[in-house]
Amino acid sequence: MTPWRQKLRKYGSKAARIGSDLAEVVVHVQGQPSALSMVAVAARAINSFNDITHPQSDTYFRDWDFFPVCFPKMLLGMAKRQGLVETSEGGGVAAKAGKVWTGKIHGVEIGWVDYDQWCEGPWIRNATEDQATASLGRLAWETMGPAIKLESTLAGDTLSADHFTASLPSQTADAIYAKTKLFTDAGHTRSVLLYGESGVGKSHIMRYVAQKAGGFSLRVKARQLQHLQDISRAIMLLKPSAVLIDDLDRLEDPDQILSEIEEIKGSAKLFLCSVNRINRLDPAVLRANRFDELIEVASLDDAVLNALIGEDVPEPIAQQLRALPVVWVDEFHKRRAILGDAQAIADVQDLQRRADMIKQMMDDGDWSKESNKAPSSPPRSR
Repeated sequence: MTPWRQKLRKYGSKAARIGSDLAEVVVHVQGQPSALSMVAVAARAINSFNDITHPQSDTYFRDWDFFPVCFPKMLLGMAKRQGLVETSEGGGVAAKAGKVWTGKIHGVEIGWVDYDQWCEGPWIRNATEDQATASLGRLAWETMGPAIKLESTLAGDTLSADHFTASLPSQTADAIYAKTKLFTDAGHTRSVLLYGESGVGKSHIMRYVAQKAGGFSLRVKARQLQHLQDISRAIMLLKPSAVLIDDLDRLEDPDQILSEIEEIKGSAKLFLCSVNRINRLDPAVLRANRFDELIEVASLDDAVLNALIGEDVPEPIAQQLRALPVVWVDEFHKRRAILGDAQAIADVQDLQRRADMIKQMMDDGDWSKESNKAPSSPPRSR
């Protein structure tokens, strides 16, 4: 890449980032204007402008290729923690204006300029962009584990480890995986929408299918979709085995999912979503090529429930837990591991009370089962 093309690409990317920073902050404060929010907008713009005016990159990375990628600051932090990069004060770089970090990450030479509150880069040398993407994506999975959560904050999009109780095998999940694999092996993307009452185990099923599909999942809360800057760039970096989105019916604007589905399906081979109230979605969302499979989930398999409850739990307690939504069984499983058997068993009555209270609130409000009927008759699974 010629020097002038490299500069044009670099500065063009940064100019676009200034606009996205401003837009993202405004979205977060929309409807709640204040002096503080305006200060935040100004601060983000000034930081991005300072990023452009510092000369370190022109001095040190003159013979490198600029490689725009999402989460540059986070990726540099991961490389630092793993000892894959070192700082250099050479090349005429002023340490007080920012530190240059370079190193090899899975065979690819990569470098950044690190300032106090932001990061410029990365740059790559003697490697293609595909090789750099693969090396940085691998770095993220190695650092955070096989399940990653994508969220939007005032500081921008962020990644974090997605901690949850280990998913267990189930007949429903095995059937979903076996069917979707026929399509993905043939080179097709596949999308599955699980619907059913809250707490019946839809998330467990999605996570298990994602594990079967390759073990690397990227999860997003539906309410985050409208705040994320560019979910497709995160998918292209991480290349997850599956993208998971919870609670589609909790979107403020259900029609918004139409464009998001098209974007995600163009980037991920397997797309798994859950919804409690399927009638709240636009009917256009439910057609083929948006969601290829609609599957109702009534409950987790008995084998999964028994594994979560444990074989040595007194049968009256086990029966009481089986009658509860799986979220409460999952909570019992966690409490048993952390607090011990006696305390977890003693807490079952409290879990039952809370489940009954929530059910009563839903029955009294606009949450009737009648309103949750699907517009068609998809296959029912247990």
